[in-house]
Amino acid sequence: MLDQNLTFTATVTSQAKGTPTGTVSFFDGVAKLGDSNLNSSAVAAFTLSTLSLGTHSITATYHGDANFAPSTSTVLYEIVQGAIVALFPTSLNFGNYTVGITSSQKGVTLENTGNIGLAIKLIGITGTNSGDFAQTNNCSSPIAPNGSCTINVIFKPTGTGTRNANLSITDNAPDSSQTVTLSGAGIAPIVTPRPKSLSFGPQLLGTTSQPLPVVLSTNGTLNISSITATAQFAQTNNCGTGLSAGGSCTINVTFRPTANGPQSGTLTISDNGQASPQTVPLSGTGIAPSVSLSVSSLALGQQLIRTTSASKSVTLSNTGKGPLNITSIKATGDFGQSNNCGTSVAAGAKCTINVTFKPTGTGARSGTLSITDNASGSPQKVTLTGTGIAVTISTTALSFGNQLVGTSSAVKLVTLTNHGTAALTISAITISGDYLKSTPPAGCWDQNP
Repeated sequence: MLDQNLTFTATVTSQAKGTPTGTVSFFDGVAKLGDSNLNSSAVAAFTLSTLSLGTHSITATYHGDANFAPSTSTVLYEIVQGAIVALFPTSLNFGNYTVGITSSQKGVTLENTGNIGLAIKLIGITGTNSGDFAQTNNCSSPIAPNGSCTINVIFKPTGTGTRNANLSITDNAPDSSQTVTLSGAGIAPIVTPRPKSLSFGPQLLGTTSQPLPVVLSTNGTLNISSITATAQFAQTNNCGTGLSAGGSCTINVTFRPTANGPQSGTLTISDNGQASPQTVPLSGTGIAPSVSLSVSSLALGQQLIRTTSASKSVTLSNTGKGPLNITSIKATGDFGQSNNCGTSVAAGAKCTINVTFKPTGTGARSGTLSITDNASGSPQKVTLTGTGIAVTISTTALSFGNQLVGTSSAVKLVTLTNHGTAALTISAITISGDYLKSTPPAGCWDQNP
């Protein structure tokens, strides 16, 4: 068999007395294989393992000594058999590929150049980055002499940088196992967030905007470390810990301002892609309402107890940039209110609150108009005052017209009414000038008749 040790022996015999001595040379045809000395039994042995495949014509030539003449043996035909593997090419370089992307296949031809069948035991990938390469083949064992098959190899890097492995074939050839060097380089995937920036526009302080999406896509296997949104922005996503090649996911960003005016932040994606971390600028404007009241206090004057006064108005203006959301408008004490404000007043708009006074007792009465809303300084307040009275007079002025000097006019009446629930004690009724009062009605006491 090929590459196995093979020993040839030559015995020198003679009819003469004595034992031949000297050297025997072994030949393959005319090519000398080597020399061997005769031992004490006149036997020379020569061992080698370098005979090639095929039939060899082996002869032994004895060179003689002082007592024995030279001689040459008859030809011995030795047939060497074996399978020989030839691989073309002996190395494959796949160049640069994005992590997670599968290369096009490259072929290796395996040929049996021996004279017996090649028994394939195993074809596989070995070496440092064996997981980055894979093979398929059409090699049916055994492969006949001069037969061949194809092994196709692909490269799918799992990491960046140089990646190395070997295609290994184990068989019955003398030099088994045979290898083909495999190499390639993994490059980081390209990560693309769309859009490149997000603008939320105006948003009421303390409220959360509708989400705006950012779609993240990649051309390779993407391992995501973190996704964060800074400042007054927040995010949720369905990206998980990574994306497969050609995959995408959605990041939903919201804006909840805590301060007035323009606000900015950043959406940050950290991963194994190129230019990591990738960033998306975020912007929005915080807006808020502002309340202005036309008065800070309102005097309703005198009002007969248990009766309702005419209304006086308070104008509420929203001088801010956001809608004013009204929770309640209330008047306390002996005061009531009605309004056309509704539950919301737009930026730059105004509404009217009408306040009335219905005293439940006499004397000074006070209360508060309170507006509860989403503006700073809430609740806003207006001080309310009024006076409750129980006695009325029918008129506050009398006109008698022209009257002849020294004569008395006709009587004109002023009626005093007690609206209270207790008797009214009158201390005095007085008059001055050219006027006289008539006898007071029953129940009125006059200390100056």
